[in-house]
Amino acid sequence: DRALSEAFQHDRKLLAEEFVRGREIEFSVLESPAGELFVSRPGEIVPAESHGFYNYNAKYIDENGAALIVPAELPPQAEEAMRGAAAKAFRALGCDGMARVDFFLMP
Repeated sequence: DRALSEAFQHDRKLLAEEFVRGREIEFSVLESPAGELFVSRPGEIVPAESHGFYNYNAKYIDENGAALIVPAELPPQAEEAMRGAAAKAFRALGCDGMARVDFFLMP
């Protein structure tokens, strides 16, 4: 409640999400002019311990706030399943040209 009260001091619209502990894995999806999709190898965003999670400061302010590991170390079956899900998400959301699709890989 205190955090929400503080947040409303700065703006009247908020987006609040439940904290999810897991690995943050991202894929780029590129669409060719012919409509073919290319899904990249996975990247893993690892926030610095000083931030605890990937917040605004870790992403935009602190140049050492996070590391991007490419390719992320994933079992081959997990990578293929996530690449397929990224392509499906691209199509389902009506994306065009390019998108980044993020996943949380739960322990």
